[in-house]
Amino acid sequence: MPKIVAVGEEDSIRGFLAAGVELRPVGEGADLESILLEAGRDPDVALILVTEPAASRAPEAIKGFRARPATMLMVVPTHLGSGHMTLNEIKRMIETSIGVDLVGGS
Repeated sequence: MPKIVAVGEEDSIRGFLAAGVELRPVGEGADLESILLEAGRDPDVALILVTEPAASRAPEAIKGFRARPATMLMVVPTHLGSGHMTLNEIKRMIETSIGVDLVGGS
């Protein structure tokens, strides 16, 4: 059965446990890249949710993981708010692929 894994600060991902999501807490010294690679090697993992604060501390790990066409990765905001990291990535991808800013705004 496909699994979902939440990666980030423990207090931000704890709520996903109620939905049956597997938790992988990231502390200050934890290496996001190694956690992503480990989760990505599990053939049952279909989706990895990464908190925006964790992703913003390791943008190259996110970019590197997404370069491999395997498990889907989504950056999610937390109770602390959003820096619109995912929206900005989508906007950049659209602009790169078709050369037009369809999203507009920021």
